[in-house]
Amino acid sequence: ILVPVGTIIGTMLAGIIAGLLFNIGIGKGLALSCGFGWYSLSGVLITEMGDELLGMTAFIANMFRESIALILIPVLAHTRFPYTAIGVGGATAMDVTLPLIEQRLGVDAVPVSFASGAVLSMLVPVLVPFFFKL
Repeated sequence: ILVPVGTIIGTMLAGIIAGLLFNIGIGKGLALSCGFGWYSLSGVLITEMGDELLGMTAFIANMFRESIALILIPVLAHTRFPYTAIGVGGATAMDVTLPLIEQRLGVDAVPVSFASGAVLSMLVPVLVPFFFKL
């Protein structure tokens, strides 16, 4: 449970910072970040709620998150806290980044990775609209 909770906390902190830094508001910043790497849903949700630019930004930001995860997973797997390699992938830890996570962390990390990705995936359609409306 620590992996998805840590991922949620870190992602939301980044969303708050992004909201303040880019002057879009904390709610929109959180909506943007709470896609947790699920680019094919978060951008569509935000666009359908009426903000095409933020929807496009969510799509790109979540694509970027997945790309960065593919680069960082091998690096983070060899640190003192190797399960951060799961968190960096966000929702993709249950599908796209799972093979790399298994390769770098071992088969014991697969259930943790899948569970973390599943929890985060279930939260996307709830958190993105919630924060967008703030």
